[in-house]
Amino acid sequence: MLRIFLCLVCFTVNAMDVSTILKKYSTQIPSNTKQLILVKALNTPVAEVYTLQRNESTWVQVLPTISANVGSRGISYDKIEGDNKTPAGLFPLGTAFDNESMALKVNYRQITRIDKFIDDPDDPKYNQWVHGIATANSYENMLRDDGTYKYGIVIKYNMNPIVKGRGSAIFMHIWYGYNIGSIGCITVSEKDMLKIIQWLDNSLNPHILITN
Repeated sequence: MLRIFLCLVCFTVNAMDVSTILKKYSTQIPSNTKQLILVKALNTPVAEVYTLQRNESTWVQVLPTISANVGSRGISYDKIEGDNKTPAGLFPLGTAFDNESMALKVNYRQITRIDKFIDDPDDPKYNQWVHGIATANSYENMLRDDGTYKYGIVIKYNMNPIVKGRGSAIFMHIWYGYNIGSIGCITVSEKDMLKIIQWLDNSLNPHILITN
């Protein structure tokens, strides 16, 4: 039996909504996944993030409910490159990143000026992290002056396999502000992003579930 325990004093989450979502995806969430970030899209681009940890059949919310944004055009189960939508579904989490040295329990990279993420569908390195010279016509510079990639984590969307034109460079990272949509990523405040990457643990096979 699926159970979810939530401290109703501490958290604003609607327990019934979360329980319904978890039941819907229960057969898709790997049995060895003990950490789950649940992103529930609300009124575009606003969303809420729930950090859940599983103890046998019980999901427990770890951090208070987090305010977030998704793509400026909402979420989509049929994402294409450049549509300003966040891909919906269940995905593994990849490498965490920041521009300072940190001790984390997930795979981690300190970003530099020569780190790029390729978003050119015609490039052989499409939807891949490149360290060094990039020949692509379009890519994301990972070390940004605006600080939005100070902390973040790669969402392993369209990576196994990589399908040309189905979307690239999908991360969870720091926002410009509440109610400001992204071009496809999930964004949260700096303090919340830091809490999330410090909580995540590779040994618990963390995934992210994006839905409405």
